[in-house]
Amino acid sequence: MEKNKQVIKNVIDGMAKAIHKEFGSEYKIYTEAVKQGLKAPCFFIGCTESAEEEKLARGPSDGRYLRRQKMEVLYLPKNKNKEYKGEYNDVTDRLYDALYYIDHDGELIRGTELKSSTAEGILVFSVVYEFFVIRTQEDKPEFMEREKTHLKNIFEE
Repeated sequence: MEKNKQVIKNVIDGMAKAIHKEFGSEYKIYTEAVKQGLKAPCFFIGCTESAEEEKLARGPSDGRYLRRQKMEVLYLPKNKNKEYKGEYNDVTDRLYDALYYIDHDGELIRGTELKSSTAEGILVFSVVYEFFVIRTQEDKPEFMEREKTHLKNIFEE
């Protein structure tokens, strides 16, 4: 179970490590936008959707939340020619294996809803990771505490 800091970054790092282990260093892995100097073949990793739902409050000051991260991997082949579809099939099969389980902050998490497609010569591979995070009193924004105080003052008047 993860504390709430840098959750998405930890998922991206886990995915990058898994892809690197499967494909080696001849494939560049990008986790942020690249303006110049793109080196193919390469992977781009990013979060396309994130959701969090409270599941169990352990007391008035903290709780357990289910985090759902929909992640996307884009693959660009070295050469886009007639043969790249076979390359996409190979890369897709390897991504299914590599991303089924990833290391997330020292724990294995399992991917679900693994899918692939191609669009405009780019392989698009998506996977969803679900795991729990703990929110403590320190994680709550300051404005929530101010709002609680304000409401308390209104009702006490």
